[in-house]
Amino acid sequence: MQYINPELLIEIDEKKEAIENFDLAACVRRFLETESNAHSNLIDDSTLTNGAQDSVTITQRMKKKLIEQQEEEERVTLENLTNAWKWAIANYNGELNRRFVEEVARQIEPERADVRRGYRTENVSIRGEEVMLPPRYEKVHGMMEELFLEVYTGDMHPIEKAALVHFHIVRIHPFTEGNGRTSRLLQNLLLRYEGYAPATIKSTEKREYFTLLRKAMDAYKQRRGDGNGGYGRSYIDNLERGGVSIEERAFFDYLAEKVKDEFTRAEAILQTLSEYKLTLTRVKERTFIFEIKRALDGYFRAGHIGNARLTDSKSGVYIIKGDIQESNIGEIVSQIGTKTSGTLIKYSVKRIK
Repeated sequence: MQYINPELLIEIDEKKEAIENFDLAACVRRFLETESNAHSNLIDDSTLTNGAQDSVTITQRMKKKLIEQQEEEERVTLENLTNAWKWAIANYNGELNRRFVEEVARQIEPERADVRRGYRTENVSIRGEEVMLPPRYEKVHGMMEELFLEVYTGDMHPIEKAALVHFHIVRIHPFTEGNGRTSRLLQNLLLRYEGYAPATIKSTEKREYFTLLRKAMDAYKQRRGDGNGGYGRSYIDNLERGGVSIEERAFFDYLAEKVKDEFTRAEAILQTLSEYKLTLTRVKERTFIFEIKRALDGYFRAGHIGNARLTDSKSGVYIIKGDIQESNIGEIVSQIGTKTSGTLIKYSVKRIK
């Protein structure tokens, strides 16, 4: 069954192939993944709703307190999401199962006892402009097993697998809380495993995202009749080619377009990165050489894209590539000299690219 426009998938694969020719592609991808998690954290409903902000009864003091509370909650949830992402990367072996998915959800919602217990044992609703009822809790385990089976036994493109996981985890709603963040994390985990950029849905795009998602879920429910509703429209009238509804295809294509957009961004970022040759002059203490290397590594770990290679560890020659300026390199070298011996280290920087 074809879930995503095949021409779009070919276009994405061509971009993926082009990106892989760059030696800093992995650094850029990690940057995009971190950014994607930050957006995912902001997509779901926050404590301070639009209704609360617009209320005529709320005081400025109350509003300030609510905003502070929201900011703290966002900080905590992003920290949880980041920890879950790190755990998932370290433990994913190429196949999802119940134990793995439940652990990801626990990492995302560590304070929720009902989530720590695993799949939900009660019925829930999906909030939004219109309340939606996901399948009854008795059906959750069976539906999740069907999802795993379809994803890992079907002949699908990796992006289709990731999109299916995203869509069906939200649709099934296996947990009492955190389903959206869990679904998007697992989607991007599958994409990462296959060497693809994340499907980043920006927080400013959440209205479009939720509209497409809800239409796709409604269409799926009506054509399959295995949710809490039946067939509302003619099966034939609601289908496009390949047995997938027009609304489902629109949502899956939307996610694929997001992957394509991130590859386009990655190409642009890689084209703008600079390359320098740093040469130390008559360094007496070789500890300086390695201190500078560690400081450069720290610079790139702190949210910057790039790396530094020590090509001559005896005299101190480095090749530095990334979003770094000559002035940044000078500051790092000077700080190491001042901190280590209180003297200036002589050096030269030559721009290669």
